[in-house]
Amino acid sequence: AYGNIGVAKIAGDKAALLKDLELALFAGKIAAYAQGFAVMSGASKEFNWSLPMPTIAKIWRAGCIIRSQMLDTMAEAFGSGSASTNLLMARAFIAMMQEAHPSLRRIV
Repeated sequence: AYGNIGVAKIAGDKAALLKDLELALFAGKIAAYAQGFAVMSGASKEFNWSLPMPTIAKIWRAGCIIRSQMLDTMAEAFGSGSASTNLLMARAFIAMMQEAHPSLRRIV
């Protein structure tokens, strides 16, 4: 379907590239979680559901297919109120994204 697209050889520092890939993936995961929680939070407000975001993060961490360790940090951020508007506004996630942002830009 795509024809002969070829395979590019990796040039340069492979270890640095792998680190960039790891951090870019990490940043993408944070962004995806932030978007998902923002959708749930918006729906909670619109439909008066009063969804407990810290509890949802803890439930997912304990027994969902997701089970990411990052959910502990999310639960803390929501519980402390630092992520009341958006997960990306919580101090812990600001720091994570600041670290990962340069790699994300290089990869994407």
